[in-house]
Amino acid sequence: RRAGGQIYTAVLQRIDSGGCIRGEEATERFFRICCEHAVQRSLSEMQQGSGDDEGRDRQGEDQQEASDQAASSMNWAAIDSFTRLILLLMKAADKAEMLTRALAAIGQELMKDAAMKERQFNQRPYFRILLNLLMDVNSPDPNFEHATFQLLSAFCNAFHACNPLRVPNFAFAWLELISNRMFMPKLLMVKQQRGW
Repeated sequence: RRAGGQIYTAVLQRIDSGGCIRGEEATERFFRICCEHAVQRSLSEMQQGSGDDEGRDRQGEDQQEASDQAASSMNWAAIDSFTRLILLLMKAADKAEMLTRALAAIGQELMKDAAMKERQFNQRPYFRILLNLLMDVNSPDPNFEHATFQLLSAFCNAFHACNPLRVPNFAFAWLELISNRMFMPKLLMVKQQRGW
């Protein structure tokens, strides 16, 4: 554990000394670049795994089966590392503000990617990022307990920004996220009904 703590401290110092998280604009740019890289990495590893020439000759169900196998073989290491980095930065700074900036950058990247790729847009990496953050923020951690409503509010704003009217090709992931047991029930159970 001690070595892990030293590594985290070194990473935070390196990010801070590079000026990556100084100011709102720099922080959002940092998160946007990290998000773009993590998504590209997971998608490129999926494409490498599905790059067989025989797939061009397949028809119907065979082609669908091949794409399902390729999709299930995505490498989530970059996505998971990105979400761990966000949590680490949240623990070192104002939690709600850092999460709000991260979610804003992720939302911008999601909308840009969906608009550029249209029908080829793959919602799974963004779903994984948002789900990881949602699960981690709601895990029993004394660092996050006192800021539950602010953190859930940040997710509300992010989910509102990428709703199906704005990003129709993210609709299934969006629906899964807002109905997740770590979001909607927690939001509705906030004291004094502030989540209503």
